Amino acid sequence: MIYKAHMGPVKCLHWLDDDSGFISGGWDGHVFTWKLITDSTDSRDQNPQTRFVHKNYQFACVANKPDSKSMIYAAGPLDKAIKIIQNGKEIERYDAGLNISQIQLMNGGRAMFAGIAENDRPGSIQVICFPF
Repeated sequence: MIYKAHMGPVKCLHWLDDDSGFISGGWDGHVFTWKLITDSTDSRDQNPQTRFVHKNYQFACVANKPDSKSMIYAAGPLDKAIKIIQNGKEIERYDAGLNISQIQLMNGGRAMFAGIAENDRPGSIQVICFPF
């Protein structure tokens, strides 16, 4: 299977906990939610399922809460923030104050771990209380 929609390099993938699909983020400013196609003749399986576009942006990481396929968290190196995306729209933003290169939520959803990528500083991991 090939999933095509990004206009630039795909930089991150996040598998959905129920194995129904995945989320992709790219340096083209797009975040997509994809559904696995099990039958290519089934017209209900249109991909991508959701689309979010942030012009002139590069997404480095995406994640979602285990109990919510529709809530996506995405970040990149340009604005030091984590975007909260739902149904293809940014609904909230958390200003981390640091360049984020990777995010991961705890299974219980109590905290988010963020990989920090600041120039001229050693890498680190910041634990962010969740929800924000």
